[in-house]
Amino acid sequence: MKKRIAVILMGIVMLFAFAACGGEGGKKSNKLRGTYKEVGTFATGSITFSSDTNMTLTVLGAKIQGTYELKGDKLTLHYSLLGVKTDPTYTFSKEGNSIYLNGTEYRKE
Repeated sequence: MKKRIAVILMGIVMLFAFAACGGEGGKKSNKLRGTYKEVGTFATGSITFSSDTNMTLTVLGAKIQGTYELKGDKLTLHYSLLGVKTDPTYTFSKEGNSIYLNGTEYRKE
């Protein structure tokens, strides 16, 4: 009987251990850190992801700081431009050293 209780308790402990290691409940790095420059246009735009939540947009030399959220295939940027809060959402994908926002390629420097 004691062995049976020990086995059941060990199974419960293992179940909690596996639940803590997997899933999306814990914070994970999304590995976007770095600067990505727009490819194939005359624009000089880039996005620098400095942490798992902070980013800086650079457009024509102007730097705009803000935050971002990456959920599945959606990337939402949060920043203020001339005092107006802006939260654009893009369709996101990553391939090698490039990310794609609504189909526009940004390559990691």
